[in-house]
Amino acid sequence: MRKSLGFSLFEVILVIGLGAVVGSLILRLLTVNSGVYNDQIAQVNQGLGLNSSISQIESDLKPAAGVVTSYTNGSNTYSSSLNSLVLKLASLDSQGKVLANTFDYIVIVADSSNPKILRRRIFADPSSSRKNANQVLLTNLSLINFFYYDQNDLIVSPSTAVKVNFVLNTASNIGKSSISSASSAVNLRNQ
Repeated sequence: MRKSLGFSLFEVILVIGLGAVVGSLILRLLTVNSGVYNDQIAQVNQGLGLNSSISQIESDLKPAAGVVTSYTNGSNTYSSSLNSLVLKLASLDSQGKVLANTFDYIVIVADSSNPKILRRRIFADPSSSRKNANQVLLTNLSLINFFYYDQNDLIVSPSTAVKVNFVLNTASNIGKSSISSASSAVNLRNQ
């Protein structure tokens, strides 16, 4: 009787084939899970960016002395409209006290060279302790709308508004295309 010391060619090919099938299934599963993970991370980041932008705009609106029709800085003029907001804020000295008849301006607007970028610009008076800023709030903006209301919730011109409602939409093209939307309404305290 002869004792077998190894595997037959058929057994080796069978094990290699099964290993290849199992390996390809595991690889496919990891690839699909990685795509789902990336989609979920993109959606979470999109939501966080949207929430952060809404909070920033709300915190700019609350202490504002009002919405202004337009503001000119050098050769650039920014106007309050459906798609942009220009706020006037009282300037502050180094102790945080209000400077009489001195104002800083905040502009919220889509970038002129890339409309997917939402910018927050601060133009501070030279005597103000507030610093000039050019901040990117969102990089995946698809829509921004501002609506201006009086105390009776009637639509008015921006300069007479006591309440500002706004809507932000963001779009993600990573993985599945998705749109997120958020809105808010803020009463101006100083009106």
